[in-house]
Amino acid sequence: VTGSKAGDLNQAWSTIATQYVLLLDADEVADFDFVSQSIELLEQNKDVGIVQARKIPRLPSENRLSRFVSAERRVETWINHQFVHDIYDASHFAGSAAVLRHHVIEEIGGWSTQALTEDIDLTIRLYLETEWTVRYVSQLAISNLTPSTVSNLIRQRRRWARGWVEVTWRYTRD
Repeated sequence: VTGSKAGDLNQAWSTIATQYVLLLDADEVADFDFVSQSIELLEQNKDVGIVQARKIPRLPSENRLSRFVSAERRVETWINHQFVHDIYDASHFAGSAAVLRHHVIEEIGGWSTQALTEDIDLTIRLYLETEWTVRYVSQLAISNLTPSTVSNLIRQRRRWARGWVEVTWRYTRD
C-alpha cells in the first residue's frame, strides 16, 4: 500500500509482536524444518540476526527456462553463496526465504525506501552499522517459482545487478 516493498515491510514491522519473523515472498514455500532449524540456530548464535535459506525452483523441469534458472540457482546458491559464507564469513540477506530477529531490523532503522534493492541495502547497513551477521545455510531450502519468461528473468537480474551497483556506490564511494 505504500508503493514499495520496503515501505510495506516498515509499516507491517511495527505490528509484529514476535521475537522472530519468517519472511517469504508470495511465490515461496517454507517447511516446518526450515523454520524450526532457523530459530534453533538464532537461539544458539546470539550474533546472528538473519538466517538465510537457499532458494530452489519449485518446478525445476517445467520448461527450458525453468531448467536454465534451476542450473543457475544451483551455481549461485551451492557455490557462490556458500563460498562467500565459508571463506569470508559473510552472507547477504536475499530479501526473503529467511528468519530474522525482529529487533535487528528496528536497530538499523528498518528497510530503506530509497534503495532499489532494499535487501542488499539492509545487508550492507547491517554489516557497517552493527555487530549482527547473516548466516547462510545451504542445507535449508525454500522453494519458489522461476520467472515465467526470458524478459522477466532479464528484468529481475538487471534489477538485482543495478541494486548491487547502487548500494556499492552509496557505501563505498568515500
